Amino acid sequence: MIGSHAMVLAAGLGTRMQPLTLDRPKPLIEVAGRSLLDRGVDTLKRSGVTHMVVNKHYLPDQIDAWAGKRDDLDITVQDETGLLLDTGGGVAQALPLLGDDPFFVLK
Repeated sequence: MIGSHAMVLAAGLGTRMQPLTLDRPKPLIEVAGRSLLDRGVDTLKRSGVTHMVVNKHYLPDQIDAWAGKRDDLDITVQDETGLLLDTGGGVAQALPLLGDDPFFVLK
């Protein structure tokens, strides 16, 4: 069974979603008044996740601000602003923060 940890990949540049991503990271695009990131995180929470690592790269201050508003979960923001790690690299860098048990990955 997958554990109570998750890696949320939020560091992408969102180039395929332009012009929507010119002023916000793709995970913060809103659909029906809620961000894609909140929708995914809420699903993880309902699945029993209590701790997650969320990476940031593009417009990182907005990811920080989002995380600061979520006081219902233990969120660690992983700073990748100086790096482009791709999907596997972001997860690999977060492994020490996620522990040894299986975890969810939300892309």
